[in-house]
Amino acid sequence: MKEVRDKAVRSEERTGDAQYTELSSTKTPEISSQLIIHSASYGAQGMFNDVTELLKTKIVMNKLEIIVNNTNFGPDPIKGVKKDLIVEYSYDDKRDKIIVQEDFPLVLPS
Repeated sequence: MKEVRDKAVRSEERTGDAQYTELSSTKTPEISSQLIIHSASYGAQGMFNDVTELLKTKIVMNKLEIIVNNTNFGPDPIKGVKKDLIVEYSYDDKRDKIIVQEDFPLVLPS
């Protein structure tokens, strides 16, 4: 846990004197686990869209849940063929790779 230092704020001024009120100490939790997307590709048979930046924007509170489909990862890189989402990511300082077929959910961390 990271501790935030005590702070003081000026509450009122008097003749040459300033009166201060201390704010109470607060503690903010450190993020012990962070989800990091290194790369993400959506497609099949050598026809892939780079969706790395798109996936990064979908992370909420170090979690990622999204259905793998053309609506979320289009335009369709190869029509009429089932596609895969290939994601290289890190969580808890462990690097991993996951492949999710079209129409299934990607859930990270898994």
